[in-house]
Amino acid sequence: MVKKSRLFVLVAGALALGACSDSATTAPKSLAATGPQFLTIAAGDFAAVPGPSTCGSPASYPLYSGGGGGGTGTLVGHVLVCSTPVSGGNTTITVTYSLTTGCLTETHLQVALTLAGVPTKNDNPIPGQFDLSHSDACTTTDTYVINNFHVGTDNAVIIAAHAVVASTVTLFAGGNFVSGSTLTGNVVNHRAGNVSGFTAVNTPLVAAWEPTNNTDPSYWDTVINADPSGNGAWLLTAGADWVWESFRVLHPIDGDVIQANLTLSVPVATTGTFRITCDNGYRVDLNGVTITNGGDGATAGLTTQLSTAFATNTGLATNTNLKQANVNAQGWQTVEAYAVNLLAGTNTFTLYGVNEYQNSDDTHPGFAGFGGIGIGTAGVDPVGTVDLNPAGCIFGLAANPVTGPGGEETAWGAPNGFTGATTGSNVTGGNFAGKNWATYFVYQVQ
Repeated sequence: MVKKSRLFVLVAGALALGACSDSATTAPKSLAATGPQFLTIAAGDFAAVPGPSTCGSPASYPLYSGGGGGGTGTLVGHVLVCSTPVSGGNTTITVTYSLTTGCLTETHLQVALTLAGVPTKNDNPIPGQFDLSHSDACTTTDTYVINNFHVGTDNAVIIAAHAVVASTVTLFAGGNFVSGSTLTGNVVNHRAGNVSGFTAVNTPLVAAWEPTNNTDPSYWDTVINADPSGNGAWLLTAGADWVWESFRVLHPIDGDVIQANLTLSVPVATTGTFRITCDNGYRVDLNGVTITNGGDGATAGLTTQLSTAFATNTGLATNTNLKQANVNAQGWQTVEAYAVNLLAGTNTFTLYGVNEYQNSDDTHPGFAGFGGIGIGTAGVDPVGTVDLNPAGCIFGLAANPVTGPGGEETAWGAPNGFTGATTGSNVTGGNFAGKNWATYFVYQVQ
């Protein structure tokens, strides 16, 4: 954030000193060892001093950490600078820290017309007194935009770019967790489709019978693998399998509704993608918040598998109409993906799985299939059997890895070609005069 009081002092000083520079354009090219002085780069030095540059192609300076003793330290990234002229001797300067190693936990930035404009003590810069600073949560980029910086007729600025760079450590490796193996769960409630009200149970989800003869790849597998979204193929590649409350459905005519709890513990908060489909419908909550309401969508012309009324807590627990109006016979063919946020510690996915009512007093829609896979025609439902009306859900979670800061080192932006000692006549920048290792660089403004 910009510290307004300091920025005012800097700009005000620049305005006052700029007037002197405007009337004395013969200022030396290099920085004086002592005393205030404007930096005016001569044409002969333009090649040595980066800039001016546009923000589409900024000037780049090395960012070194842990330097000193005549050495540069370790190159951990770059400081990118660009400028845009405004009017009246003003320019907008954009400075971006970009890391290739580790992450930023703090940045401090001072842009000045003179070396004396950088806060120092005993000729050592004091980052805590710089005009601009950010606290970062282990990021790899950080940007400052300084609007209407007054340069007068000067054509260069001094930039002191300080950072605290941390090594990154793996806090959570991430991974894939899938049904049938690494994302297990227990069925806690069950009801037959013609019964209003759940009955509490406590049984593990088990491998479901898969049509048409329970061999892999099954018909279910073949169809979801052809889903153009690629979500079905992801599940199968990750090793997910179809699960249900029992190997064979309990009520092939009246249908079934189950509630299962899936738990997963992660050491730190992270994000991920949850993929799922069920024959025939589903709803999923994560830590008490619904992330999928009715399952599926308009992909390939399919409508939501569960009606809005049926997908409510009351509907799932008590609605005895599991016919086409509430539970779509088609829709399981596509696999959906949902972005999720996982909390540090135990996370609970609550899965409601629904198998349709199937008998000759109901009908089913047609399905065009994917490239000839899974084609079905509309018609009257047959009488449900364990072979004709199977049930199963297949799901998986891709949890993202998390890194955090480890040990920290101070880092400074340096002029290009920096070797660890003050460079040349200081036209391009170099070390501050104090004993602490710290560097600055010079940039030509637009």
